[in-house]
Amino acid sequence: MVYLAAAKSACVARPLSAAARAAQQMGLIARIARCGGTSWMLNRAATQPGVVSAGPPPSGSNGSGSASKSGGSIIIANTTTTTTANSSNGSGSASKSGGSIIIANTTTTTTANSSNGRSSGGGSGGASRSRSTSNESGKGGRAAAVAACDTFECLRKAHALPPAQQERFNFPHALILGYPKCATTSLWHYLDQHPQALASHPKEPHYFTRCYSTPTPPSRQGAAWGCDQTQGDYLRGVLHRDKAAASGLSRAAFEASTGYLEAPAIAPGLRRALPWLKLVVSLREPISQAISLRAHAAEIMARPGAHPKWFAAQEGDVCLRRLVADRATMGECALEVVRARESYVDSLRQWLAAGWDRRQLHVMQYETFTSAGPRARAALDDLKRFLGLDPSLGPAQLPAFNMRRDHVHPEGWQISKRDYLALLAIVQPQSIKLANELERLGFCRAAEWLAPWAAAWRRTLEGCTPANCTVVLTR
Repeated sequence: MVYLAAAKSACVARPLSAAARAAQQMGLIARIARCGGTSWMLNRAATQPGVVSAGPPPSGSNGSGSASKSGGSIIIANTTTTTTANSSNGSGSASKSGGSIIIANTTTTTTANSSNGRSSGGGSGGASRSRSTSNESGKGGRAAAVAACDTFECLRKAHALPPAQQERFNFPHALILGYPKCATTSLWHYLDQHPQALASHPKEPHYFTRCYSTPTPPSRQGAAWGCDQTQGDYLRGVLHRDKAAASGLSRAAFEASTGYLEAPAIAPGLRRALPWLKLVVSLREPISQAISLRAHAAEIMARPGAHPKWFAAQEGDVCLRRLVADRATMGECALEVVRARESYVDSLRQWLAAGWDRRQLHVMQYETFTSAGPRARAALDDLKRFLGLDPSLGPAQLPAFNMRRDHVHPEGWQISKRDYLALLAIVQPQSIKLANELERLGFCRAAEWLAPWAAAWRRTLEGCTPANCTVVLTR
């Protein structure tokens, strides 16, 4: 068993500029810190960027919230003063070098009321509470512009407009990237029941792996499906553009294609197309995930007649075909999966390397949010806060969808001890790297992330005979 010590905090004190000291004396700024090489100036009440962005950020910028970076990400709230800063590029965000002013659009005056202690860039759940006194505040604004958009380029122009008061969310607002068999269907249904969310139909359109990628499709599955949608089809039919616009962008449109995280080749293009997106990732103990994935695929492959359109048996699925014919074991097929794919941590690193800001990413652990009790509720509330949804609304518990643990081999899967040890030799070091990376990024403590996975490995090993092991899938 591997024991990890918590790493030291990545944040260290940073000297204040003269302008920042003045703002701090006025009670506008809580602290300045440097985290992972990026300078942050934090408002007392806002610890993450606002939901409504002032416009699409330039390549390499933070991609979320109303603050741009020049020597630091800056969030400022005025008490009763109306502050205006003219921007030469016409976008909704501006900053001065040295870090003192963020606000404004070329024609917009923005006021943030400090009576509730909130900044113009972040309110309850990260939602913007800024009030625009420009002509955009009554009707029209982004929502009207979004309603006319059939392309991503049009959406980027629409998001360059200042948001009206009620326009809480970008469009589209979020993607659940994966992984498959990590309760993403349950998360989709959970968010679908929230009155401020707008779920895609279908749940997994896989548009970006099928239709919006490099000349060579980034996934074999995407290549097998082919593309049968335009950008307008995706925005109107899948993401319900008209409903989102009719709500005044007061509902957060999202989809949940679980193959996206495994196709990091789409990350740069997606970043250029829709740079404001919030990205949700769910990760499960890797051996349980691999077994559940193969069990689901075997069920489908064994059905007579045509398979669902989304199911594409691939040339490398030799073991899966043998498993359906009872000529292979689940241990052998799980090994095929973990040997062939990139690890969780490698996929995450590639998405972040494509320019996505860590603050646009929310990582969840399957074993935590699918469990019973206060930890699961806290994890689900954190998800809603990240998305800017009211945590007090929506269902109290996660609905169970596509969870096979309780009705497909609930007693566990019999695999050889040799195969189980081979699986552990691959996934354990990968999991340690993942936990350390998540701690470095500020998502969790490495030891706490590893604890439920290590407990599952230990229980399985303790129950092994000299020849075989019984793997009970995590939940």
